[in-house]
Amino acid sequence: MDKNKIKSFAVWARRNLIGAVKDRARYIGIFIDDKGKYNELKAEPVQGGFKLEGVDGIFKLSFNDRKALLDKIKSYDDKIEGFEQAMEEVAYTWFNRFMGIRYMEVNEYLPIGIRVLSSEVEGKTEPDVLTRVSEVIDELGLNAEYIYPFR
Repeated sequence: MDKNKIKSFAVWARRNLIGAVKDRARYIGIFIDDKGKYNELKAEPVQGGFKLEGVDGIFKLSFNDRKALLDKIKSYDDKIEGFEQAMEEVAYTWFNRFMGIRYMEVNEYLPIGIRVLSSEVEGKTEPDVLTRVSEVIDELGLNAEYIYPFR
């Protein structure tokens, strides 16, 4: 087995996940600006999510999850170090989750029996779960009105 491919994939995945986590943090008003300064936009909880100061619209995300992230960042003496550490931890958690799902997928351990990250069909790029959503709505506790808004 070529372990170099695994190492290079892990490094690539780590960098990409950290970048995606930082992008998501910026989306919810938590970021390091171009000058290297830590910033957080004020947020207030509203029904269905939260609103950021100076940003139009409501973010349909958990205000408490955002607050937990801010608390994690602020637990460090240096907010920049806290931000970087929090982004690393979130990316690490997601990487482990994805690898766990992938392992369960290829070893046929998933309880729903449908691939979530890949397809059993050779050459198909879309995961099987996306083409079989109607079969997993109840099993996964999904909101059908959100998935099929014009049905």
